[in-house]
Amino acid sequence: MRGGRQHFTFSKVMAWVAYDRAIKSAEKFELPGPIDHWCEMRARVRAEVLKKGWNAKLNSFT
Repeated sequence: MRGGRQHFTFSKVMAWVAYDRAIKSAEKFELPGPIDHWCEMRARVRAEVLKKGWNAKLNSFT
């Protein structure tokens, strides 16, 4: 990409999904991991996606 640093909704959503799946897998298969940290990060990413990536006028993520 040319220009300055940018935020992309798709990559943020993929991070949100990755944290969610890691949490669910660790819980389902009783695997070790920093689940509390992952839950916190999932919530942060979700909040950012909903705040910056949602367009109410279009009723979609942008």
